[in-house]
Amino acid sequence: MALTARKYFFLFILCLCISHVQASGGKTNESQSAIKFTENKTQWDKQVLFRAQLDGGALFLQKNSFTYNFYDKETLRNNHTGRNKQSLGKPINSHAFRMTFLNSLQTTEVSSRQITTDYTNYFIGKDKKRWSGDVKNFREVNYKNLYEGIDLQILGLQNSIKYNLIVAPNASPNLIAFYYEGLDKLTLEKGALRLKTSVNAMTEQKPYAYQFIDGFEVEVPCEFVLKGNTVAFRFPKGYDKNIELVIDPILVFACSSGSTADNFGMTATYDADGNLYSGGTCFDVGFPVTLGAYDPTFNGGTAYGRTDVVVTKYDSSGAFLQYSTYIGGAASTEIVTSLV
Repeated sequence: MALTARKYFFLFILCLCISHVQASGGKTNESQSAIKFTENKTQWDKQVLFRAQLDGGALFLQKNSFTYNFYDKETLRNNHTGRNKQSLGKPINSHAFRMTFLNSLQTTEVSSRQITTDYTNYFIGKDKKRWSGDVKNFREVNYKNLYEGIDLQILGLQNSIKYNLIVAPNASPNLIAFYYEGLDKLTLEKGALRLKTSVNAMTEQKPYAYQFIDGFEVEVPCEFVLKGNTVAFRFPKGYDKNIELVIDPILVFACSSGSTADNFGMTATYDADGNLYSGGTCFDVGFPVTLGAYDPTFNGGTAYGRTDVVVTKYDSSGAFLQYSTYIGGAASTEIVTSLV
């Protein structure tokens, strides 16, 4: 009897701990909690190469563009917690926008590096051809020859995206141009780009550029140039065109709630080896069919978005994620009640 009591007490504590870990992304240090890029093995639209889970949304990497899809986190959290009775049950609105690499090369080669130790399974919808298992995650994606002599390296940090534009000697950074569509507002403030949607805001920090000269990193003054919805770069003091140039902006995501939780832990258990398992409900946004603000009922979901069951396995310490499996219908709300 005492053993049974201890077991249930342990499970109770475990549920609380796993719920907390899952809400923070299931990681305990900065390297593990960094944004990851998940390969597309038919689970998403075919034009998507990689997907990154962001704070309150997702980033879809395509051959010549990045598409962002965000949702209203405040409404999601309130619908889950029920704290604000007046707005309980309110539809969870979303907003999508795209950044296109204007005049980029069609021969660009996209590859990934720094594979993570965990993997993901997707069993979503009735079409088994869209199911994917053992889907790999990566820390870095590279676009080789995005423009003539210019590569793009994109890295996931904690709640931010860092990308490096690597300009080869004698290549022209004037070729680089990013065109934004679907934003509510795009402005240049104190050297930084401000991107505003109907559900959140982002800041692309003032770019830092540099060259390695005689073994030392030498800063090259660099500025954004904004013309309408097109962004380019300017170098007011010039630079040595015979040496490789690196342009290094960082995109920081800012959401009103300050929380990164879009997964809600429901249940937990453990196995004979001490590995920990959590079951929860995950709110998800797919690849958008329209840009700008939209009601999810017109984008393949319910009025409250789509939720899937997610089962996650950690090691015995609860600190290291081993895999996650998403299970759900094509456009429905799924929940998990217990794991045995």
